[in-house]
Amino acid sequence: MLLISFSLFGQLQIFQSTSYAYKFRTTKGWGEWSEKIPTKANIHIDRNKDEIRIDSAKPQRYSLVSFLDSGYNKDNNKYVRWQAMDQDRKLCTVMLISPTNKEHSTQIYFIYNEFKMYYNFFENANYFDDK
Repeated sequence: MLLISFSLFGQLQIFQSTSYAYKFRTTKGWGEWSEKIPTKANIHIDRNKDEIRIDSAKPQRYSLVSFLDSGYNKDNNKYVRWQAMDQDRKLCTVMLISPTNKEHSTQIYFIYNEFKMYYNFFENANYFDDK
């Protein structure tokens, strides 16, 4: 079983996102991040199914294929990365970042070769634990 998070309890966690942003790869490298776009999409992290679902305008589903690594980034925030497959059978990297400073939001990134996006959410905000 893949370890999904750092402080999450239970088998299914549902968080409400506060915003998302995205960017595209250009011929010169990664472009700039878009402005943060407000959203209230639910993020489902299902440890039993090794799956992440986003209830957005276009629902998204990611099956976690394999654990890649975990550790601390240059800002000393804890992260976990997996290889995943989306509902269109495209491979991507999913990265969950838990901030050291709890005033900052947790972020979940979906990284493809030409596109990446992230959702912000607070671990203690709009938290539901379905057991």
